[in-house]
Amino acid sequence: ADKINEAINVGNVQDRLYINIDQDLRHGDVLFDDQMLHGKFVDFYKTADVNQMLKILKEEPHDETEKESPNKNKKTDPNKVDKEYLWPHGITPPLKNVRIRRFRKTLKKKKVAIRLLMKALLSLM
Repeated sequence: ADKINEAINVGNVQDRLYINIDQDLRHGDVLFDDQMLHGKFVDFYKTADVNQMLKILKEEPHDETEKESPNKNKKTDPNKVDKEYLWPHGITPPLKNVRIRRFRKTLKKKKVAIRLLMKALLSLM
């Protein structure tokens, strides 16, 4: 990060930085000063102008998605995104773990919830 910041300040970042995005638009490679870095794009939760980030790894990612799997041939909703590409945080510190806080799991046993609600209601009366 310091080297990239220095290249931006000097003004020769175009000569030293090359970014290649794969056809699936989820993976990319960054070449900076003859050092190859691999990464994947992750989605932020509800941000105005920036909605994706390229998460960089030094080593080649071990992608099991490229292997043939029985679920790969299923028709899925094109608007849904794999959980693998969802970033749990936003850009700013107040949005840390925003997906977990805003989308908590609901109760599955509604009868138990109704019974507890009735008990609480009767105790208030």
